[in-house]
Formats: sequence, structure tokens, C-alpha cells
Amino acid sequence: MAGTGITAAQIPGLIADTLAHFKDAPKIKMALEYQRYLFIDEVFKDDVYDVQDGHSVEYRFVTDDNGQARHANFLEGRTINLRDNTLIGSAPWTLADNVAVWTLHQIEMNKGKAKLLDVLKKAYAKAYAELFRLIELRAVLAPDSSSDSKSPPGLQYWFSGLPTGTTNYTGGFLGTTTRFGDNTTATTIGGLNKLANPKARNWVANHNGMTMQTLDAMRLGMIYTNFVTPRTLKQFYEPRNRKLKILSSLAYMAEFERLCNQIGPTGRNADLNPFYGNALTYRGVEWVGIPTLENVALNPIYCVDFMNFRPIVHSNFWMKEDEVMRDREQPHLYSMQIDCWYSYVMDLPRNAGFSLHAPW
Repeated sequence: MAGTGITAAQIPGLIADTLAHFKDAPKIKMALEYQRYLFIDEVFKDDVYDVQDGHSVEYRFVTDDNGQARHANFLEGRTINLRDNTLIGSAPWTLADNVAVWTLHQIEMNKGKAKLLDVLKKAYAKAYAELFRLIELRAVLAPDSSSDSKSPPGLQYWFSGLPTGTTNYTGGFLGTTTRFGDNTTATTIGGLNKLANPKARNWVANHNGMTMQTLDAMRLGMIYTNFVTPRTLKQFYEPRNRKLKILSSLAYMAEFERLCNQIGPTGRNADLNPFYGNALTYRGVEWVGIPTLENVALNPIYCVDFMNFRPIVHSNFWMKEDEVMRDREQPHLYSMQIDCWYSYVMDLPRNAGFSLHAPW
């Protein structure tokens, strides 16, 4: 190879050794799909469970309705109830992958160090950018159908809605029905039957667009899902500090900001004060616009506690880069595989926040 002074057999090593140091080179410019990568940049960085084995993700929580506690007369007998009130749920692993590809022709035709480095890093960066976009896209969606084994169970899956034909603008722990991408529904979510287990239901209400009625329902949702563990129980149960974010379409976020700027007769609107640092907030909770939600049926709004709805990643297969390989069928191509085994889990639905959606 006259252009680079290396042999074809040395190319995998060249790519692998160069990529490790490409961040020190001048940065490339890239047109991004999303304005903010909330899940990739924040949720997967701070609020993630890291596990090492297993064929699926399993979670458990105990309800407080075993039926034994009572007020009684002195020496009054009792019937012992041996009912197991532990609920066990699960979620399957999901594989997201991509591949960075280089051609022999590209490497041969770039003689200078800077040009060669530019070719290598662009393919590498594009592979990761596309993978991040895919993970961000599916994070808020349910699988495409009940038989979809490829897509992860995102927010739309775990935050169950009201049943079809039910309208409730006040809200409650009524989330029993999940809607898939093909408009089919299910009431067994993450291995738990929502109809049979009231304590496995999330708080949900209908909305009629971004109106004051919707904000009233959101206020109730924040109040009703704010559980505080009794002090004595803290020696048995580790309480989690809430980490809330409100997620909606960009259009609803803009409409909420418009409501914030409608000043009332008193000259201010304290309920909708949006100023908390530089973020748009409601009751002190940051409001984040999610581009994917622009085209989701029923226009959902989520208030998510990311201490109870969390991604799960596999220690050995999260952003795992395989070695650079020469393609056996197309020997002029070199590629590097990137694998991500992960899933999501809502391990305490009553505490995980709430959702609102238009009537079905």
C-alpha cells in the first residue's frame, strides 16, 4: 500500500490503535436528530442498575395488605394468614447494536495523518451517534406489538393507561392497560397482572390538551405519588430520594410555557412560575421536551421518578466494542461491532410517577 505504508493485515491494528486517541484530534461536526439526549446523557449515566448475569431482569416488591394487622380485644383469638404478598415482575433483555465500517479504498486514498485520522473517526462517531439515536428513540415507546421481541419496554409500556372507553380527568391509581405500537393492548405488564394487583398500578389520568385542567391533574399526581417511608421502617427498607422529570412532546412543552406567561389579574401566576435555574419547571420539576413524543398516539405526558423507573445494563455487554474484523464476504471492508444489552424496569409502580393521555 503505497498511500499509507502499511499492509492490509495491519489495518485492523491501525484502526484500533488510532481510535483510542481520536478524541484529541479536531472535532467533527454532526447534524443531530434530537435537541437533547436525556436518556443517553443523564438517565444511563446516573440512574442505572448494572447487573452481570441472568436471562431476564427480575424485580420484587412487597405490598402492605397481608390482612394480619387489626384492633382487637385483649386475648381475642386470631386466624393466621400465610398469604405471600410479594409481587414478582420481570423484563427481557434487549440488544441494540451497530457497526462502524471502513473500506480499504478509503484508507489507501488518504495519505496524510490528518486525513486518515478524519476518515477513521468519522465512521466511529457516526456508528455511536446512530446507536444513541436508536436507544433514545425507543426509550419512551412500548414495543411495536405484544410479540415484539426486539424493542425495549420503554415508558409507554410501563406507565399503563386507563382502559379503552374510560374517561377520568381527575386521576388515580388506575393504570391497568398498556397500548402497543400496533394499538393492541395488554393488562399484564412486566409479568404483573394489573387488574388482579391494585398495588402494581401507576397513577394515571386523562387530559384534554395543555390546559389548566391538565395541570390540575398533574398537581394531584405529584401529591398522590409522593410516598414517604415511616422512620421506623427505614431500618428494613432503603428509601430513595425522588428524581422527577416531566416528559412531553415539544409542542406541549411550548404550550406549557405559553400558559406560564399568561399573567393573571394579580400581576403574577405563582402556580406556573417557570423559573428554576435555567430550566422550564412545574412545581419545581424540570419539564423536558421529547421529540419522539411528537408523533405518539394519545399525546402522553409523563412525570417520571427515575429512582423507580430505571434502565438495566449488562456489565459485560454495554457499549461493548469488538475487535476490528475484515469481512469474509467483502474483503475490502473492515468493521467493528458495538453491542448494548439493556432493558428498563419499573420496580415500584405506585412510586414511579404518573402519566396522562388523551381518552382512548
